[in-house]
Formats: sequence, C-alpha cells, structure tokens
Amino acid sequence: MKNMNEFLTSIANGTLTDDAIAFAKSELEKRATANANAASKRNDKWYAENGELLEAVRALLISKGHPLTASEIVANVEGINSTSKATAICKRIEGIVIGEAQADKRIVKVYSL
Repeated sequence: MKNMNEFLTSIANGTLTDDAIAFAKSELEKRATANANAASKRNDKWYAENGELLEAVRALLISKGHPLTASEIVANVEGINSTSKATAICKRIEGIVIGEAQADKRIVKVYSL
C-alpha cells in the first residue's frame, strides 16, 4: 500500500488486505505521534506564558484559606484581567477543588486548595 488513495479504494472495493491493514496501523501511529508532539508544544507554550500567574493564584488560594471566585482572583492577582483567564488557570492547578457558592442571587464557581 503506497498511499491513502489506494487504501480507501481497497476499502470501497471490499478488498481489504493485510497490506491495507498494516498501512492503516502505520498511519494511526504517525497521527498519534504528531498529536502527542503538538499537545506537548501547546502545554510548554502555555506554561511559559502563564506559569507565574499559575503560581500566584496557587499562593493566593493557600494564603486566603477559603474558596475564592474567579472575580476575587482577578481582583487579587496582577496580570489576570478576566474571569475566563482566572478560570482557565485554576483548572490547571493540581489538587484544586472546584465548588459552588451562592452570590448575589446566583450560583458561582469557587476555587480552593
């Protein structure tokens, strides 16, 4: 099997051979490797850009000793200017506990360690 076109043709014709199966396995391995490399690069880039903020949020949660909302995190950590960024950072903190609390007649997420 030389290429994807031959592979797809063999499937369409109902003539799936051992060669076609080997080709499919090879392609899946290539894609898995490429996906793992891309995910690693995205994580490395994210931590390079946000690692200090992550540590600042972790320190804030530890020092306060009680759950904080994303809005409270924005108000207390310089460099975080939106609740969505605060939430994204909190989700990456190992051991974080995400709960819910009543605030101004609505339910909000709170974060604690």
